Amino acid sequence: MGNAESQIVRNVDKRTSRREHRATFEAAAQRFRAAPFDSTAREDGEERARGIRVCVRKRPIFKHELEAGEFDAVTCLSPGRVVVHDARMHPDMVKMYMNHHDFSFDEAFGETVHNPEVYAGTARQLVAGALEGRNSTVMMYGQTGSGKTYTMRSIYEQAAEDVFAGAAGRQVTVCFIELLGDNCFDMFNQGVSCQLTTALDGSVHPYPCVEVEVQDAAELLSLIDLAGKLRATAATGVHDQSSRSHALCRIFVDCSGDGADAEGSVTLVDLAGSEHRIDNAEHNAERRKEGAKINASLAALKECIRARASGAKFIAFRQNRL
Repeated sequence: MGNAESQIVRNVDKRTSRREHRATFEAAAQRFRAAPFDSTAREDGEERARGIRVCVRKRPIFKHELEAGEFDAVTCLSPGRVVVHDARMHPDMVKMYMNHHDFSFDEAFGETVHNPEVYAGTARQLVAGALEGRNSTVMMYGQTGSGKTYTMRSIYEQAAEDVFAGAAGRQVTVCFIELLGDNCFDMFNQGVSCQLTTALDGSVHPYPCVEVEVQDAAELLSLIDLAGKLRATAATGVHDQSSRSHALCRIFVDCSGDGADAEGSVTLVDLAGSEHRIDNAEHNAERRKEGAKINASLAALKECIRARASGAKFIAFRQNRL
């Protein structure tokens, strides 16, 4: 009994053990970067068949994370390869090992890649399609504080320039919608509530919704900036200005000509960030309810994308307003 009481038993979670053995784990990650393993081959043209491209952008590790004992545990390799270095401890809490989880995407951008390169590899082709009468969507998904809004602001700016560079005097209009919980608001109409209605062709549109005609890129960006300032934000355990709503900016280009009645569009969606339990441990009841609704909407979106990519006959679009 005395011997048992004299030995200090300490329960250590994964995050604490990773920080305590940072030097060892970081060295293992560096060895992988110096000589990465071969990846599994990916079938060419797969994204064309499913109509969906998935691209990943890695954010740089923050100073406060380094000060807390964290290290860079993600490696981006071309083409479209992301490796997550998973630091682990054996049950005896003495032996250490690391799993290298390999993922393949359509594009993978490291922390040194700048905004113009990200735009060129993701949204530029979709914006060009809008000028030709096609419809497409760019969705920015990620955890709270991962840099979604930062990247989307750059896409706003470059998309505005490309739209008016190719519009050639055609009419360009824009609307901006905020989805907050179970409610939908028109940001160009003082945040008035609107309904989501289904058209004859099955597409869903907010109504009533103000659609503003714009004359140049500067005017388009000023309207988007105005709507963004009205968007709901709050301080969280990860970010002091975390977006608490989904923002949908739709840019329409008149493509009618030779008697045809056509309109191209590109929808830029800046999603609210997903949250893990450890990130909202200090939130009040209101913030936790918001987080639960955000996670539920993102889960429904994930199921729709998964069904679309797999070619399913039924896609549960009506499961959530998003």
